[in-house]
This record gives sequence, structure tokens and C-alpha cells, in this order.
Amino acid sequence: MAILSAEVESNGWVLRLVMSGVAGGFADYALDPDAVPQLVLSCSHAGFGKAGGVAVPTMLARTVPVTIPLRRPVDLLDPTVPVIDETDLGGGLLAVRLTLAEHVYATDLGLTLTALAGWRTGEEAVSGIAVSNGSAMVAPIPIFRWVVPQFPVTSSLVRLSVLVGSHHPQGLDPVAGVRFAATDGTTVREVWATALDTDDSQGDGLRCHTVTLDLAGLNAGLVRCDAEIFPWLGDMRSTDTAGTRPMAGLAVQALGSAAQVPLVVGFDPEGSRYGGRWIMLDPVEGTLLASAAMVQPSLADARGVAAANKPRTLSTAIEALRQANHALPAANGGAAATRALDGAWVVLPAGISGVAGTSVASGATTSEIPLRVIGDPAVADPRADCILRSGGASPPSVRVNRIRFEGCGLEIGQASMLSSVVQMVQLDDCEVRAKAGFATGSSIVGVCSYNSPAGVWAMSAVKTRWWRAGLGLNAVNHRYGLIRACEHSRLAGGFAVVGNRFIPDSEDGTFSAAVIAYGNFAISSDIDGGEDNILAFNDARGSKDRFIQFTAQNAGVAGTPSASVRRQMLLGNVIERVGTGTQPAFSMGENLEWTMSYNIIEFNTVVGVRANFIYNDPPIVTLADADTRTNFAFVNRVANNGFDRNASKHDDTIDSTTLNIRIAAGVPNPTGYRPHLVECWSSHNGVLHEANVDVTRATGTLTGFRAWYKGVRSVQTPAPALQGHVDDRSALGSDEGLGDYRPSAGSLLLGRVRTGNTDRDLLGQPRMIGGASGAYEAAGASLALAPVPSAHDHRGGGAGLAVRVALYPAAATHGHLAGNAVAQAEAPLAPLGAVLAVRSTAPVLLLSVSMTPRPGRMLLDDTAPGLFFGGIVMIPDRGGLPLGGTQSFLTVAAAGGDARRLILGPDERVSLVRFG
Repeated sequence: MAILSAEVESNGWVLRLVMSGVAGGFADYALDPDAVPQLVLSCSHAGFGKAGGVAVPTMLARTVPVTIPLRRPVDLLDPTVPVIDETDLGGGLLAVRLTLAEHVYATDLGLTLTALAGWRTGEEAVSGIAVSNGSAMVAPIPIFRWVVPQFPVTSSLVRLSVLVGSHHPQGLDPVAGVRFAATDGTTVREVWATALDTDDSQGDGLRCHTVTLDLAGLNAGLVRCDAEIFPWLGDMRSTDTAGTRPMAGLAVQALGSAAQVPLVVGFDPEGSRYGGRWIMLDPVEGTLLASAAMVQPSLADARGVAAANKPRTLSTAIEALRQANHALPAANGGAAATRALDGAWVVLPAGISGVAGTSVASGATTSEIPLRVIGDPAVADPRADCILRSGGASPPSVRVNRIRFEGCGLEIGQASMLSSVVQMVQLDDCEVRAKAGFATGSSIVGVCSYNSPAGVWAMSAVKTRWWRAGLGLNAVNHRYGLIRACEHSRLAGGFAVVGNRFIPDSEDGTFSAAVIAYGNFAISSDIDGGEDNILAFNDARGSKDRFIQFTAQNAGVAGTPSASVRRQMLLGNVIERVGTGTQPAFSMGENLEWTMSYNIIEFNTVVGVRANFIYNDPPIVTLADADTRTNFAFVNRVANNGFDRNASKHDDTIDSTTLNIRIAAGVPNPTGYRPHLVECWSSHNGVLHEANVDVTRATGTLTGFRAWYKGVRSVQTPAPALQGHVDDRSALGSDEGLGDYRPSAGSLLLGRVRTGNTDRDLLGQPRMIGGASGAYEAAGASLALAPVPSAHDHRGGGAGLAVRVALYPAAATHGHLAGNAVAQAEAPLAPLGAVLAVRSTAPVLLLSVSMTPRPGRMLLDDTAPGLFFGGIVMIPDRGGLPLGGTQSFLTVAAAGGDARRLILGPDERVSLVRFG
């Protein structure tokens, strides 16, 4: 027997072989994709690699294992027996269709096939088989969003951060690099990020591509910042879609719903364009008569204004700022403005301040940077004590279309805080809650209603708690671009929802009904939130309803066969269901007719509930619907997840609705089978899926709704089993909520991960190659050997490995919320002889780590302060031979291990204890 021809079919994931031979069965194929793949397709694709601290174009070599033989759609005569997809072509020829582990794309080149002996019964080893590429699939582009708020003001440095996901990460590195650029329209500043780093600007230790860029030398005014994302495989994607860095209309460009928008910065090197205007309220003794004299050049001066001469309300302060008539000269492509409120500070003292009381005359502008309303920084807890409260009547027209609340409390209810003239609101380190008597009921309102320009979002929130307010962040058309490092009850939805904590009703205390934690925007004529949405590193423990409610994009806009759910990324979330809710954690294609493509669902833990996605179950009403309607799915990365149940509803299911429709139509021998539902089979056959665990624990049919293949290194249990967690408090555990979902010893989640879009888990622990699926790495796992594409041998030039070690506080249970600093050390493993020895010419291995003393921790000998190193105490080892006769060694010690000696040189020794 011999392979005579090989072709990748148009869907990009089916390999069709024509062989000499006779038909067989599934047992004849021993493809072994998890251990030693017996049949491997090799190809190359244009993409980018790393060299000299930048991303450079290259051809990416790929090897794609063949995983399983396809089966035919279910046989209605005997649906219980799967039939292999082999075809007897006559004349001793046989065609077979096999599944590839990943998609092959239309632009892939040089396809060849290598077969090991025995890949099929009786087959011999052969290599270099040419494979024709019939794929029509377009290679994926990166998913990304800015994860810092728009319109920061700076005199020099600015933080630029994007969170990126790709369908083909290398190791734990999503992309080859990101190039950031800033311009005033004339001069350009650029800087590269070619590895994940820590953005702690919001106190959450977010791992993303981030840089600090110095804007020195640019002109004051609005500065345009762009990001160019360079994936390992595929084309670069930029926020500058035109490639010309247009400066016109930056203030509105920044609020566009697409991911590909610039980040806009207010650059004020002299502090005169946006600074130097402070005004402080006195809600008790202040006046409602506005005066420009209320506006002072500093906070100290604003404090010094006599109480009776301070504004009593926010609207009085705004009118005073209008009267001060600050001018913004034309700059960086932007027009001049008068009576500008941009960047001015209104300070709320301790106590309750109101909004209304003074009419603001027309003419006030915030054409560039929001007006800033802050709690008094001298107050110990301004979020609790410096309160702005909505009134009892319709809100006044404050004539401000951009406003930023920072470090204060907002109490809402009865009437909106602000009028509809407001186009953008930012919340930074605020607490939003209902005013007394308005936590529930029909009189609940949001912060404001909007008059936003078409096609823009209106709000962002960072480090903010929104709770006990009756409605969630998305109340009354609150349309968010960014929600990061917040705590919230009820619904929150936006384009980038990152590092947040859902507050369960047991803690909120104002509602008892099940609520959806997160959601996308409804598609309407003026905003389109259908693509490039990111929900990452969110803690949704204690939920009683869906984790996310997806919204699809119009098919005509998306150019897809049906409504489109495209480029959604769910990364690193924990979803814990408590109570008796009946809805899945999330679903795609369940009772909806959708095209689901280019999504990433990765490193999520779903406990106590099922997740039904890429779930070919379109709505049907008529007999024609039952026989024709279908969903579509392709190029979806589903990787490194832990599910209590992940159903896969395709052609082999018994659908009661279909059965009843056929009975009513008088169809002879009616069944509930729908053999035409094959358009989602890339998911059903585990293409671009890897390292997923489905323990079938959530209630439901155990043998039905199963994937035909779950993906490489995945497990799909035929009967209920435990994922294996430290403390399960979900509805399928104790039902108390807020469990500990780190993998326990022997967990099915362990030992599966090979690639991923993040190098940290939800607690900030480092991810490991060979580590755990789900939102959490194993407890105590703190050392990873991971391929680093940018690392190289000192003299050999070959690909290297790096040791990456994270240093984090031992007591931090939620490092991303606690704001604890995380340090990282990286040391390349160099060839022997490439590193100088300590005192001789013998080769050694060097690891350079910077550590901070951790006093108060119990030491092994109780004699000296120790160093805390990823769960390991390092203390002087007085029993070791000194280095150079003067220094002591370090003992690396952890509970439960026995010491080992490692010889580094002729006389140098250290004590080691095995860990992790």
C-alpha cells in the first residue's frame, strides 16, 4: 500500500489521502497525536520573529499533527454506530479523510507529509509526500484592545498597554512583538515591546505588552499613540488603519468602537495647557453665585479661598471655570478653543456635595481632555467620605461633554447625576452606589444619559467599585470601552473587561435574583460592539447566572453567512456557579443562527455549570428549518480550559424540537437527528483545540452532546469526574461560593499546557510549559522552563531555553487585586563553556535574580532575615564551602523536600531542595 496523493480541503482542516489499499475501520489508524504523532503535515507561513529587540518578517515553519479519522454524518438507519469516512474508489484505490490538529491557511506554502511506520495498519514509513493546498481559510489576525484609559494627561512619560491574543502563540508568548509610536503630527517617538511585561498602573499587575514612552520634544496638545501588533503567523495589525497617523478629530477617533483606534494623550510639558486651574467645593457654607475668582492655580490656593466664596455645588464650580475663560491654542491638528474646561480640577471635600444649583451658561467646552472631579486627597478614604450625590429632579445642563471622576464616591438614584449633553464619563478609583432609598425599584438611574456622537462608546472605569446601586455598569445605555481592575455587582460589559471581580449577591445585599455578570453591547445603528471584545482575568465566583451574554454582529456588516460572533477572547477567567441557575456559563450558537469564527477561549475555569459554545443548534420552527438551518464555525482557538461540562451539539444529537416538527408534518419514521449539521465540525473534531478538560460533571446526558475529539492533550470523560480543585464551593460542591480552584494533587488539569496567550495565572503565579489548564496554575508552582524565541545561545546561535521565575508575596491570595508588585527574573540556559566560571575555567550555569528581604518569615535556623523566592526561603548556608573563602552559600529550602547538592565548579556547592 502507498499514499498516492494528499490534499488539504477548502475548509483548511481536512486532509484527504488517496491510497492503494482496502477499506478499514477506526482501529486501523494509530495516529497517536498526544505522544508521538505518526502522521505530520509540515508547511510554512509568512509571519514575524524576534531579532535585536524588534519583530522582523520571517517564514514560520509549522508542523501540524494529524489527529483522528473523520466519521461520516450520522447514519439514520443506525445512528448508534459511527462510520469512518473512507471511500472505495475502485481499482484497489481508497480515499480517506483525516483531521488536522490546526487549520492550514490559503497562504501556507511547501506542504509535505511525513508518515511513521504503522500509522495505518500495514503502512510503511515515508516522508516528503507533496500535499496540495486547497484551503480557502484566511489566516487569523491578532485580537487586541488598549487596556489603559483614553486621555491621560502627562508632562513627560506615558504608559501604553495593549492586551493581545493570537491563535498561534509560541510557548507562552502571544506575538512576536508590538511597536508603539507617539506623534504630535510632525515628530514621531517609537519603542518596542517584544515580550509580556507587567503594567501595574491600575494596581493589578496585568501582564500585557506595555511600555513607558517619553514624549519629550513633542509639541503640547493632543498626541496620537498607535500600536502595531506583529504575530508569529499572519499579517501585522495596526491601530493606524490608514498608515498615515491622521491627527484630525483625535478626541472622537479615540472613542471609536473598533479595536483599531489610537490612544490619545494630553501632553502638557509646561503644565499650562491643561493644568493650573483648581476649584474646591464647600457644600455647607459655599455660595451658588459663581465667580472666576473661585478658580485658583493650585490645590493649596483653592483650599485657602474663604468658605463663603467657594462654590456649593458642581454646577456652580463649572460655571466659575467657564467664566475664567481658559484658552486652548490650536495645536497638533486640533482647533483652538475658548472657555475650555479641559483638565481643570474640581475637588470634593469630605461630606455630601450636590450637582445642581447654578445654571451653566453656554460656551463651556471640553474638546480635548475631560474635566476632572476628585475627592480631596487629604481625606483618608475619599471614596467613602467625599461624595457627589444626584438630586431629586432632572439633572442640570452642566455644559460639559467630557468628565472624569477620580478618588470619590458617587451616590445615584431618583435622577441622573448629569444631563444628556455628556458624551464621555471616566471613573477612576471611585465607588458608585445608590443613595438612600434607591438601591432597588423603578427609580434607579445611572450616572448620566448620553448624547454621544454616532459610532463611539461613552464610558470607562478603572479601580472602581460599582455595587448596591440596583443597576449594573451598563445601565441606561452606559457603553463602556474599558472596565479594568474593578469590582461590580450585576451586569458589566465593554470592549475590554479585564481583571475585575464580580460581587455576588451574598455580599452586595441589595438583590437576590440571578444576574448576568458580563455582556457585549447590543448592536445598533450608532455603535457596533461585535468584534475584538476581550474578557480576561475576571473573577466571577459566586455567580448565579450566565458569565457572559454574547451579542452577534449583523451578517451583512460582517460578510458572513449568518450573524457573526468573531474575534471574541475569553482569557484566564474563573466562573463559579452557585445556586440553582439553569443557564450555561456562556454559549455560542445555542438556539441562535450564528457564524462563529476566529474566537479565542483559553485558560478559563468553569465550575458548577456547563458551557455550551460552538454548539450547532440553530432555531427551528418549520420542517424546512429542521432540514436546512445550520451554524458555521471555523478557526476558533479553544485551549487550556477546565470545564465541568462542555457540550457539543451537532449531527449526532437527538433534538426533541426537530422530532416534534417532523411528527406534526407527518414525516414517516420521524427522528430528531439532523445529519446536515456539519458546518461546525472543526470544533466537533478538536481542530485548533488543545489541553482542555471536560469532566462531564454538570447535570445532563452523559453520553450525548459529546465532541468527536476534544483536541490534543485533552480529556473528555464518559462519566462524571472531578477536575480536581483545592476547595470546590460551587453548586456541585458545597454551594457556599468563593472556592479555591487551584488544581489539587492528581488533578486532571495538570501537565497539559504547551502553548498559551499569557504567562501568568489569575493569581499572578507564573505559567509553566507542562503546567495546568484552567484559570490557575498549581499551588506553589513557581518555576517554568519555557521556550523563548528571542533567546539565543551565546555562541551557537540556536534556539535557547530560559528559566523564568516570578517573585510574589506569599500572603497574596489575589495578587491582581491586591496591587502587590511582581518581579521577574529571566536567565538563558547557555551551552557549557559559554559562561565564565566563578573561580576557574570550568563551565557553570548562572542565574541572576534580584530579591527583596522578607522579614518576619520563619527561617530554617532562625538566625537571619530570609529572602522569599516564589514560595522558597533562601538563607545563608554555613555548612557549605565558601566562595572565594569569604562568602557563604545559600540554602534553597521548602517544606517537605530533602536537600540535594549540586556541583557548580571544582569547589563551589549549594544546597538544593526540590519544590513545585
